[in-house]
Amino acid sequence: MTRHVIITLYLASLPVSAAVEQTPLQGSITSIIEMQEKGKLVDARRACEAALATAPNPSTAAQERGMLLTTCGIISRQSGDLVKSLNLLESAQSLWRTMFGPTAIQVGATSLDLAVLHRLAGRYELSEQYARTALDIYESGYGKNSLMVNNALITLSAAEILNGRYADAESNLKRVLALLKAASLESRDAAVVYYRLGQLYHRQGRYREAERSHLRAAALQGSGPDSARNLVALARVYHATGRCSKAEAACSRALDLLTGFLGPDHAEVVATLQIFAQVRQSQKRYAEAADLLNRALDSAVRSPVRDPGLESTIRSNMGVSYFQEKRYGEAESQFRKALLIHESLGNDSRIALAAILHNLGLVCDKQGRRVEALDLASRAFALREADVPNADSNLVEIMLHKAELLRKAHRTGEAAKLEQVARQAKAERSDGDQSRWMVDFRDLQNKR
Repeated sequence: MTRHVIITLYLASLPVSAAVEQTPLQGSITSIIEMQEKGKLVDARRACEAALATAPNPSTAAQERGMLLTTCGIISRQSGDLVKSLNLLESAQSLWRTMFGPTAIQVGATSLDLAVLHRLAGRYELSEQYARTALDIYESGYGKNSLMVNNALITLSAAEILNGRYADAESNLKRVLALLKAASLESRDAAVVYYRLGQLYHRQGRYREAERSHLRAAALQGSGPDSARNLVALARVYHATGRCSKAEAACSRALDLLTGFLGPDHAEVVATLQIFAQVRQSQKRYAEAADLLNRALDSAVRSPVRDPGLESTIRSNMGVSYFQEKRYGEAESQFRKALLIHESLGNDSRIALAAILHNLGLVCDKQGRRVEALDLASRAFALREADVPNADSNLVEIMLHKAELLRKAHRTGEAAKLEQVARQAKAERSDGDQSRWMVDFRDLQNKR
């Protein structure tokens, strides 16, 4: 069965600042943050434009300019304008370095903002670098056992998960839980940690632990966007374990909530539509899956800020849908469009790129073009070969398909070696009999 990586975007919270006696610019910053907290991102962006037009005034304090650049950089990121966000945040970073030096806490905070931005843009290695810089600054300024390092550890782990560094990510997330336990706290940080652990375990095929982690996150969350995102994550676990009716219910509820919170064309709504389409594909309701994917593509195109990476992901999933219907020519067309977009971005999302190459290789194989298929499978495996010690389900599929193509090419020795590696990886990530650990989400709600 073909599997594909879905890129889901997540939002970070804005810093809150207030002053007893505010300058006009400080008042503007406070007003912008209030708009953001009320979900009025369009108004917040307009206010940013007006404030940024006055910020270059020589009478404006440098620190206020830095606060404005940071605040508006985050607003732009949350609105989906990643290019503008990058420009604003890099300007803020440069200003903080000039004012306070390279190890200042302000530099660390903006490094975290840049880490989130680069993660959303698919530049996962760069995201990890910025998060490590922030962690070093926070540990130096606050101490390794301070709760102030939690956000840096969580942000770093998010990048490590996407880079396939699962052991490091799990260690950092459990370090946050230990810090919270030592302080007798069970806060929003804990909910975020369990959410990220759920993502990590899902990628490793540890579905029992993934579900438990997401349910623990749900128990700590309120009824806002975070709870909707967690429902999406649970839907993915239910889908992966064959519980399509539960996945359908979770997707439907999450879609309603996220649309209400963020609007119908937001990237997270688009991502949820794609996951819902995967559920429909598994139910063999292909027409409904196609409708969901077309809705996702229409929303992405309609967005005031075009995101080519998001379009690439949607087209990849459309290819998967066509493949499952055995419409191989149409599937190949969508995969090739996704590949062209992805390669033009110049980001370092090798895991997503490997998935596209793998799926394109499957399509070529189905159409009898085995030489081309083997080349694509080899390219996919080359991108992921370093991840073999921590193999996820996608990597196992990549290895098994390449081995199959090697056998068809009468290269049985190479095929046997790769099959052995794949079998060992699959055995190590086996999560046992799923029917023994299924948990009903309503049971947890009743215990709250």
